Amino acid sequence: MSDYLPQELIVKIFTNLPVKSLLRFRTLSKAWCSLISSPDFFRKYSLGLVKTTQKVLIMNNFMGRKDIYTLHEEDRLPFSSSEEGYQGVTAVEFPRCEVQIAGSCNGILLLVDMTFGMCLWNFSIRRRLMIPRHPLGSKSSKMTVGFGFDPISNDYKIMLIDYGATLKAFVYTLKTGSWSSIAPPASTFYHLRCNSYLIDTTLYWFASESQKRPHSVIMTLDVSTHVFGTIPLPEPSWEIKQLGEFNGSVAVMCAKGNNPWIWVKKKESNNVSAWSVFHKLESPPFLVGPLLQPTYNGDLLIETFPDLNDMESRIYNTRTGMLSTPLVRFTPLGNIRMTTYVESLELLDSGTPCGEGIKWTK
Repeated sequence: MSDYLPQELIVKIFTNLPVKSLLRFRTLSKAWCSLISSPDFFRKYSLGLVKTTQKVLIMNNFMGRKDIYTLHEEDRLPFSSSEEGYQGVTAVEFPRCEVQIAGSCNGILLLVDMTFGMCLWNFSIRRRLMIPRHPLGSKSSKMTVGFGFDPISNDYKIMLIDYGATLKAFVYTLKTGSWSSIAPPASTFYHLRCNSYLIDTTLYWFASESQKRPHSVIMTLDVSTHVFGTIPLPEPSWEIKQLGEFNGSVAVMCAKGNNPWIWVKKKESNNVSAWSVFHKLESPPFLVGPLLQPTYNGDLLIETFPDLNDMESRIYNTRTGMLSTPLVRFTPLGNIRMTTYVESLELLDSGTPCGEGIKWTK
């Protein structure tokens, strides 16, 4: 087929195909293998020609022994109302347990373990890249990381911030495979929420400029310029729960008791951003967990739990007001964690194979 079609058309066709098909096509011809394996094609597939629909990645942790990952479309989550559960879903066991998903970008997960060892892992193609030990050497209770893609340098970066007695900041770049120091934030921070949130090329953290309030501002970091900044929180902010995204804008969930509000910072016609209340929940009959937003239909989803005695994960849709039946655990005694995810070919030309497929049994 490649003898009769121009290269540009082949690239356009390939960027519309799922990852599994592309991996098979690499074995059909040397020309296709070279094309699909090129970093330039990775970028076009991940960032340019077609926006891949986000899905939900579920991590099942089995009693601290192993982590099992499965990927689902929003309308095919493993709810208890379905007899199939995880039947027909590819499950992958990651060889290290009790890791935290500290970042996600273009199909690459930044995983951090209990000793603050880091690796990049592409669940789609089962490849892992171990990250060299960071300059601080060991884990600190006052360290946080972020992960994103810099379109200017065409490179992936891990940002590391130490907000101890002296503020320090470092960046790891995938191209160089090394860490280097960058200018730290100008403000003094007493606390940073461990998890960052990436929107476009900006990382966001909950932060505190005062010892009296655990979260008083949002700290930002531009992945391209390495410039830090701050954004005031909406008022009333009450107890800060989580950062998120809605239609390309930063979102904040805060709560008074069990009455959460979701704020969204939207750009107005004069290009000035302002906070507005997107959704209110008045005394919901469940505990509110993390925000999720697969772009299958643009709905904003919230992970919820019935109560402290019943931690079965359910999904609440802010548009429909519907609450799902419980999610089925892959393992009976496993704990579920979820994040949004897009499939990609990133890391196909680096790292090592990682991730063993396993079958689900009731």
